This record gives sequence, structure tokens and C-alpha cells, in this order.
Amino acid sequence: MVVIACNTATALALPVLKAALDPVPVIGVVEPGARAAVEASPDQRIGVLATEATVRGGAYARAIHALRPQAQVSQIACPLFVALAEEGWTQGPVPELAAERY
Repeated sequence: MVVIACNTATALALPVLKAALDPVPVIGVVEPGARAAVEASPDQRIGVLATEATVRGGAYARAIHALRPQAQVSQIACPLFVALAEEGWTQGPVPELAAERY
């Protein structure tokens, strides 16, 4: 079993990795995230904050619409969040300023 624990890698490469690693099972994080969003959103208005590549690829919108075709999906690329999260800057004025930007 291989878990692709990155949204961008899942969105861009999951089918290729599944084919390349067959018969080893490969799962990603987009489908479970989409399922959780659909289950948690009673009004089916869902926002996706992601990397530019994940937004551009549309994997979340496709996965959400596969589960709930009438869902309204808004996607915003938030590249600053990647660097902040990687550096462990998840609280305080810097991530708050980044959040205000988006």
C-alpha cells in the first residue's frame, strides 16, 4: 500500500502512480477530502484552498461533483500557505496576513 499524502501529487499524478505501481494499491487524499467536504457541508457550498497546480488541475471540483453534482465549488490558489505550513508558521500574524490576502 502506498499513500500519496500530498494534494498536489494526488491531483496531478495519482493515475500514473497507480499504473506504474500496479499491483500495489495506491490511494491519494483528494477523494477522501472531497467526501468529507460533501458530508460536512449541508448547503453544498464548498471552498477549496489549494496550491495553484491543484486548483488548475480541478481534481477537487471533479471529485466533489462526482459525489454531489449540484455542489457549488469555489477554488482559490493559496501558494503562501504552502511555504508557511512547511516552515511550521501556522499561527500568528504572518499566517493571518496571508489568510487576509486570500
